[in-house]
Amino acid sequence: MKSSLITYCLLLITCYSSPFFPLTPWKPLTVQAQTVEVEKIRAQQLLQQGIEQAKTNQLEAALQSFQEARIIYQGIQDFSGEGQALNYLSLVYSSLKDYTKAIDYQQQVLAIARSLEDPHLEWSALSTLVSFFTQIEDEQKIIEFAQQGLILARESQNSQWKWAALSTLASTYSSLENYEKVVEYAQQGLVVAQEVQNPNYEVLALVFLSEAHNLLGDSQKALELGQEGLAIAREINNSELEAWTLLVLGNVNVSLRNYSQGIDLVQKGLGIAQASSNRNLESNALFYLALIHWTQGDYQQAIDYGQQSLAIYRELGDHESELIALHNLNTNYIYLGDYQKVIELTQEELALARQVKNYDYEGIALVYLGFAHFAQGDIAKILEYGQQALAVGKEKQSITSEHLALIALSIGYSNSGNNQQALELAQQSLAIARNPQHRHQLLVNAEELSLNTLGSLYRKVGQQEEAITVYQETLAIDQHHFTAQVGLARSYRELNFPLTAITYYKQAISNIEQIRGNITGLDRQLQESFLQAILVDADGSKNTDIYRELADLLLSQGRILEAQQVLELLKAEELREYTRTGEQRQDVSFTDTESAIIQEHGTLVAFGQKLADCQRHNCPQKEQLIAQRQVLTEEFNQAVRTIETEIRDRQTKDYNFLNPRNDFNRKAQEIIKAQPGTVLIYPFVLADKLWLLIASEGGVVKKFEVEVGQQQLGETVLRLRQLLATPNSSLREVQKTSQQLYSWLIQPLEAELQGNFDTPIQHLIFALDQVTRYIPMSALFDGQQYLIENYTVSTIVSADTTNTTERLPNQPQAVSVLALGLSDAVAGFNPLKNVPEEIDAIVQRDSQDSKGVYPGLEFLN
Repeated sequence: MKSSLITYCLLLITCYSSPFFPLTPWKPLTVQAQTVEVEKIRAQQLLQQGIEQAKTNQLEAALQSFQEARIIYQGIQDFSGEGQALNYLSLVYSSLKDYTKAIDYQQQVLAIARSLEDPHLEWSALSTLVSFFTQIEDEQKIIEFAQQGLILARESQNSQWKWAALSTLASTYSSLENYEKVVEYAQQGLVVAQEVQNPNYEVLALVFLSEAHNLLGDSQKALELGQEGLAIAREINNSELEAWTLLVLGNVNVSLRNYSQGIDLVQKGLGIAQASSNRNLESNALFYLALIHWTQGDYQQAIDYGQQSLAIYRELGDHESELIALHNLNTNYIYLGDYQKVIELTQEELALARQVKNYDYEGIALVYLGFAHFAQGDIAKILEYGQQALAVGKEKQSITSEHLALIALSIGYSNSGNNQQALELAQQSLAIARNPQHRHQLLVNAEELSLNTLGSLYRKVGQQEEAITVYQETLAIDQHHFTAQVGLARSYRELNFPLTAITYYKQAISNIEQIRGNITGLDRQLQESFLQAILVDADGSKNTDIYRELADLLLSQGRILEAQQVLELLKAEELREYTRTGEQRQDVSFTDTESAIIQEHGTLVAFGQKLADCQRHNCPQKEQLIAQRQVLTEEFNQAVRTIETEIRDRQTKDYNFLNPRNDFNRKAQEIIKAQPGTVLIYPFVLADKLWLLIASEGGVVKKFEVEVGQQQLGETVLRLRQLLATPNSSLREVQKTSQQLYSWLIQPLEAELQGNFDTPIQHLIFALDQVTRYIPMSALFDGQQYLIENYTVSTIVSADTTNTTERLPNQPQAVSVLALGLSDAVAGFNPLKNVPEEIDAIVQRDSQDSKGVYPGLEFLN
């Protein structure tokens, strides 16, 4: 300071010396002292003026005042004052969102603080710089200056500073998903919090530690730490900390598969957030609830909570959280099969990811676009977008993008006929998913996605044993994963273990039915699209195919009534979705033998969960557990082989074994008995064949297999409809086409229809399936006569929904009807031009009306 003052005095002498003023050694010093004091007062006034201007949002004027004050302080070499002016300039520029200038001025403050050896000013500058870098999301700079702050705090032995630096480092490393570092700094922070006896800090440190340990795979340790934090938060009556701790504990419980407990904890956190009007906390609680319900397949609740959290993130302007919430919401629509909605949301997600430069979600969005187009039949698109996502992953070092891109490309190459390359890519994706260093960077279901894709590929190349192993590993992660259960069913079917295959098909359908029961509140379109959603693996098959595959397998095993039960279930669901009724759903039934297989496999799955937990923690017993799993797997497979052999032997001796009388047979008999001489006919359309099921008096149900595939049948039905819709069609051509359909649908049953019944068959009731619903059954032609000439013909949706107890009176005049019709086109539906005529033919408006049959009222459109 002394040399600086001398230098300043010399400058004054040089600048202001004049022959009119004698250069005495003391006079300039006196003038200098007086000038400095005046200038200092002026600078302080300017600082105060700038502060007042900043308070009233006159930011440009404030900048001018602070700049003038800075120049004065520089002129009088008051470095402390200059530091104040620079600090105010920095803060105003931050208010103007000009962080480049804000950071530049604050770094000058830091330099002055260090030159003055002023630890308080240095800490203030470091803290302010950390806050600026937080605003621009420069994590590396946050870490750099927070670590400098930690060094200063330790040198100054200031515990408050130490806590601030440690908590900043823990939080930043959490954002970077480096949870080992989070544990390192949060553990140090916990020690500091306990030293200063600050329970608020202690809770925060425990929350950091709990969340990090959970994401590192040690959920039990996370649970203990979270519970300790929750107890302290409640003891000090800090509701906000209590809520945050509840959210973390909710996620920990989900990791431990305690889903109901997890939901309950997060719901409590949500209640606290809403009561305190903490929108940030509320949005996070809603987000977690959406995620938990998604993991449970409860897409209705997941969408509801997801939309609420997304709205709040947008309100708060939190684009990163908005992006993640948007992605999670979009994932629901992937599984519900609404691919047009997926494309719409993914375009929005992709734009936002690029805006905030989040390369993980850029890659995810590209993969979702590819999968949505693939689900709509465009294989080239999944390859195109998969390559783009892979490029993002490689160039931007996004392991999430790379992992999902490999799965997308694997699916694309498999469906393009290159299964070997697809298999290699799927194996690469699994290696990434199982790398402990990558696990916390990936999507929560990353390993399951890789396993399912790999399992479906092993099946496609004929490696059924390998496929079974992979699917069992998937079920060890999520025992209700119906895609893996379907994969197991298909593999055992290929190995000619039909009973075991049927068991897994039934488990898969049971889980699908549970999901469908959870989405009854969604609009009808989403409920319908779920049945048509494709499985997220390399097969590209639909959920509805699972029902048909099971029914086909049951029929091939002679288990006709159970097959019909599955078809009834599918038809009932279709009707329920159309009418939007809330009738109770029926589930598939399991035989005692199937239940035994499930129990045996449950033991294997439980062990698999133990091994999966060990692999996540990289526990020392891993190799030993893998060997034990191989032994248990072989024991299970041997048990399956034994059961299959026993069942085959028993079925050859007793046809009704494993073919119990069920509700379908009872309902079918009610319909048949309601009108003697009736049979019930079920066509069942598959890709490569047609099954015909016929139920007749005495509880007899028989099956007939017809060699006609879905495509050929559909083309013939379409041809007949086109001919019937064209007034000048050739009658010969109509009859020829109709006779072809007759040969597939009626001719195989002729011997049955003409059999030795107490009452000759006069009435045919059809419960039609898929494309057969578009056939006017009465118009089927046998070469001589139409079907209606030999039988009365009627249709029902299903046996289960048919009421045979209520009948109309014999006299039409004793019946009053209400007829409602829609002939105009509405969204998603073409106009029905004949509806007015049909209503006129039913309703008799008055006694003079010769067209109608029943008196009543009619309303059109």
